[in-house]
Amino acid sequence: MVRGQVTLSQALMVLMLSYSFFSAMRALMNATHSALTGIAAYAKRHLVMRDGRLIKDDRRAP
Repeated sequence: MVRGQVTLSQALMVLMLSYSFFSAMRALMNATHSALTGIAAYAKRHLVMRDGRLIKDDRRAP
């Protein structure tokens, strides 16, 4: 790495390490988005479908 020169083995090592790092980050982000989707669905649980119409249930959890 003298004067900006990178060997092929060094470049391949960086590529392999970055792939494994970002695949772990992608899995974490996927889990986070899934959890946020579940929270949003739970927040809208009082909305239900009946006879093809969307109705609102006024009963709410304290």
